[in-house]
Amino acid sequence: MPVPLLERPPAPCSPWIGGELKLAPAPPDEDVLKAPVFLLKPPRIVLPERGGLKEWLEVLNPWRRDEARQKRKLHALIASVMDSVAPRTVWDMEKRGRLSPSGRPKSDLRQFRITHPYQLRDAFFELVSGSHRHFLEYKAIEVLLAMILREYARTASQERDGRFSFESAARRHGLQAYHLERQIVAVTDPDERLGVVRKVHEKYLHMVNYYGYSVVSRERATNEGTLFSMYCRAVFFLARVERDGTLRAKVDRQRLPRRRDVLFLILRDQGVRRRYNRDTSYADRLKEIVRYFPSERR
Repeated sequence: MPVPLLERPPAPCSPWIGGELKLAPAPPDEDVLKAPVFLLKPPRIVLPERGGLKEWLEVLNPWRRDEARQKRKLHALIASVMDSVAPRTVWDMEKRGRLSPSGRPKSDLRQFRITHPYQLRDAFFELVSGSHRHFLEYKAIEVLLAMILREYARTASQERDGRFSFESAARRHGLQAYHLERQIVAVTDPDERLGVVRKVHEKYLHMVNYYGYSVVSRERATNEGTLFSMYCRAVFFLARVERDGTLRAKVDRQRLPRRRDVLFLILRDQGVRRRYNRDTSYADRLKEIVRYFPSERR
C-alpha cells in the first residue's frame, strides 16, 4: 500500500500554488544563509494610527468589525517582520529587556531570524491572497518583503562568492522537475513511481516559490516570459497530484491559483510585460492562459 504523499497538514504555504496547499517543503540546504538577514536601513513605514475611540467604534460596529480585525492583523504582521530584520544592535537591546523597534512589548512580539524566504510564508500569503482593502498596509508589506529579498540575494551572493538570483534558482528547480516528470511514465513500480512523483512535486514547489520571490523583489528579468511558462507547467502538474501520490488524468481547475493571483505575478514580471507589449500573438495566448485559471475557488 503506497505511503501518503503528505503525512500531516502543513503550515501556510506558497500563495502562488492554489487549491489545497499540500506541502510546505523545507528550503534547500544550499540556499539557507549562515547568518540571518538584517536591514541596516529599514523602510520608513507610516501606517494609520491604531487605538482610540475610532478603533473601538469600528470593533463594536458589526459591519466594520472584520475590517478592523484585518487591519490589526496586518499591523501586527508588519511589526513582526520589521522586528525580525532589525540590526544586531537592536537585538542586543532586546536581550537587555528593552522594547522592540516597533515599541511593542516583548510578550506581544513574534520574532524569528530570517535565513531563508520560506520563513516569511505568512507575509507572502497575506500579500498575494489578501483582500487588499487596506492599500497602505499591503503596499508596506510589499516594499518590506522586496527589501528583505534583495538583501537575502546580496548575502547569498557573498556567501557563495558568486551572483545569486531567484530567477536562476527558479529555472534550475523547474528544469530538474521537468526532466524528472518525463521519467514518471517509464516507472512501473508503485513505490518507485511514488518517490519520483514526490521529487517532482517538491521541485515544482521550489520553482513556484522562487519565481514569486523573483517578481516581488523586481529582479531584472533576463527571460522573455519563459519563466512564467514554466510556472504554468508547475501549477498544472501540482493540480494533478492527489494526496496518495497518484496523478489525475486531467488538471483540477479548482486547485489552480486564482486568476487575480496569476495577474499579481504577470504585472510584476518584467519579461512577460516586455514581450506582451512587443508580440501581439503572445499577448493573445497570454490572455487565453489567464482565462483558464478560475476567477474564484469553490
